[in-house]
Amino acid sequence: MQIAKIVRLCLLRKPSWDSFTNPARVQLHTAVTARRSLQSEREHVAKITDPDTFGPATQAEAFEDFEDPGDVAEHERISHKPSRSQQLSTKQYADIIKHHIKNRKIKEAIDVLEERMIKEDRVKPENYIYNLLIGACGRLGYTHKAFQLYNRMKQRDLKVTGGTYTALFNACATSPWPGDGLKRANHLRDVMLQKGYEPNVTNYNAMIKAYGRCGDITTAFQIVDEMRAKKLKIDVITMNFLLQACIADKDFGFRHALLLWHKMRSRKLLPDAFSFNLLLRCVRDCGLGDLETTEGVIKEILAGSVAARNTKMLSNPENPSPEESTEITETINSENSSSTPNLISTSPHLGNLVALGEVKKPEDRLLLLGGMTGFLEEMRICNVAPDIKTFTELIEVIPPTLAAEKLLLRFMKDLNVKADIDFFNILIKKRSMRFDYESAKEVLGMIHTAKLLPDIVTYGVMALGCQTQAEAEELLMVMKNNDIRVNAAILGAMLRQGCSKNNFNYVMYILDLCEWEQIRPNQQFVKHLLEFEKKCRQWLKHGTPYKEIRYFTRDFKRFQKKLEEWKAKNDLENKSTEEILRKFWENPYKQFKENQPEGYEDEKNPKLRHEKKLMRELKELRL
Repeated sequence: MQIAKIVRLCLLRKPSWDSFTNPARVQLHTAVTARRSLQSEREHVAKITDPDTFGPATQAEAFEDFEDPGDVAEHERISHKPSRSQQLSTKQYADIIKHHIKNRKIKEAIDVLEERMIKEDRVKPENYIYNLLIGACGRLGYTHKAFQLYNRMKQRDLKVTGGTYTALFNACATSPWPGDGLKRANHLRDVMLQKGYEPNVTNYNAMIKAYGRCGDITTAFQIVDEMRAKKLKIDVITMNFLLQACIADKDFGFRHALLLWHKMRSRKLLPDAFSFNLLLRCVRDCGLGDLETTEGVIKEILAGSVAARNTKMLSNPENPSPEESTEITETINSENSSSTPNLISTSPHLGNLVALGEVKKPEDRLLLLGGMTGFLEEMRICNVAPDIKTFTELIEVIPPTLAAEKLLLRFMKDLNVKADIDFFNILIKKRSMRFDYESAKEVLGMIHTAKLLPDIVTYGVMALGCQTQAEAEELLMVMKNNDIRVNAAILGAMLRQGCSKNNFNYVMYILDLCEWEQIRPNQQFVKHLLEFEKKCRQWLKHGTPYKEIRYFTRDFKRFQKKLEEWKAKNDLENKSTEEILRKFWENPYKQFKENQPEGYEDEKNPKLRHEKKLMRELKELRL
């Protein structure tokens, strides 16, 4: 108050030099200057803290009203913590996850862990939950997510068990990229060695499966040697995984499978249904390799101690009864005198085989195993009942004739094996691929007689028989009446027929159909289209199958114009074939990152489908 009074007096009085040299007035001047400086500083701070003004603000004033989003989320998390009654037990969470896994809803199953348990309910998951999800991802081929869950499991300091390693090796085996699966398997094996973990038989079997399917057949057999060195049990399951490794070798797999088969029999191991089914897969997919080495392998098989091996097999307590053993011996003796070769029996022989150089097709390789009749007889000798999977594999390797297919159907009827929709789909495909379209249509009557319903795959293989646009329109009408929407695979099958028949109108109709139905073509569809254009350009230079060149030139110009319009709509102008195919490539993991539509599980889950069928039959009985 006193300072303010002195200031007013100074302002009314004219200042002089003496007033500034007076000590009292100098002190007063200093106080006034300090007050003005403080006021100016406050105004400056208020100015620079304005949101429209650039420049640093003081820490106290700049963060006085600031709220950190993380602090807000943490406050909400603490204040809204669910009660114990709202949280589920580990078993209840596991049951929910198992339900989603059974219906192939892998994204929903993972969300139970990552969204509901961790974020919403804030429950610490146990390693059992992680093992459950890692196993599901491994079975479906979602390898990346399986290893991601494994890493998070380690971050939470949860115990990694033998089941975890088994599930991870299964994920490596089902990887969509064998190179990536092999790299992960090698890394996982190194981790097990660093931690000093001693694998059990189940772990070793999973390792054999992973290395075999990823193409490293040498390491797969080395693991079996490691099992033998550690005196672990090598049973039929291990041999079956080695057969899977043989299937991965497309050039020499059949030869490896023959050697492995007789090695299994020499160890007094009776093959099971999986063994025979895998052997048929080798017949379908694998070759003999170089003839000189294959002849040496067959000589080694034929020179084996057959009599001693038969004696051991018949004295094995796990074998059939003495009466059945007598039948087996009689059958073997009769097969020895047969003209048909059989290299998988306990007494292998080549029969009247002329030359191995003629063995090129799957039906020729099946003939080396006794043909369809000899193969089924060998299953009976080993006391193994063929199932529908056996006949589904057989139908792909028997001769492509109507007589062979009818014989197979007769065997199924005699053995009381009921066909499923997958068997009929392959039968339709087999007949369509040899251009027997009328017989392929007859399979639809068989499906109706077996009281089965066609699925989307059925219409896909039926599309292989649509040689003209009219037949394609007829099939599409049937699909529309059955409320089945056409997809890229079905249109690709139709396009394949149009390109093989050189039908420009048919090909352009399929392109229009893609636009009308708003279907994004897959890579195989685009590949057929570009190969057809390339073939037509070559014909234009070197001659065409058309009788008159002017008709071909006219139709090809129309097709080129349509193709250019299609490329322009899809932004594919001035791009190479590799760039175009790369654009239509789809990540295999995409299907696991999207929610499955409702009703999908009813069509794909056999148990739910059976229950649905039973309820429908009960409803009909009530009516």
